[in-house]
Amino acid sequence: DVELRGSRQYRSLVYLNQVPIHKPVRATTLNDLGFFSLFNPRIVRDLLIYPMSPPLNYGHTSAGLIDIQTTREVKSRTFEVAISMANVGFFTEQKGKSKDQFFQAYGNYQRPELFMAVNKNSFETLKYFGLVDGGLNWRTPIGKNKKWHVNGFSYFIREANEVEIERYAQRNLSGGTSTRHFHILNAE
Repeated sequence: DVELRGSRQYRSLVYLNQVPIHKPVRATTLNDLGFFSLFNPRIVRDLLIYPMSPPLNYGHTSAGLIDIQTTREVKSRTFEVAISMANVGFFTEQKGKSKDQFFQAYGNYQRPELFMAVNKNSFETLKYFGLVDGGLNWRTPIGKNKKWHVNGFSYFIREANEVEIERYAQRNLSGGTSTRHFHILNAE
């Protein structure tokens, strides 16, 4: 979760296109602090951070707020691939008939084998980690005068991990799996 200016968890909020997002991070620790955003930076048009006292039109927060607005237009077709020792990711965007009609998609696939083979002495208690996630952001004009638009965002993630822990002279495996998905549909 997000902590702004020393606030406690769940007191700061993240909004995506005026919709609050619960746990907007992935690769979380036991206390729910995450390492990576669920949102690819390429889909973000505006990002406003209110570290304290957010505007009154955003309710239900007693700490700070992060307001994310997604892209409103795409100028070209793009396809990118990123590869690391533990991850393969992609990002693509495609313009429609007009610059304000488009879709953007991204995803990641993580496997531990190569990373753990290279770092076997550094992470002795880590036994497994894996992730599959994907997001889709799209926008299209509607109506004859095309002043109205519909924007959609969908996200899916499945994370898993397993570590060896030692407590009270016993060694055991501890693992977790998390699956989430959410969908946002806006009309403006």
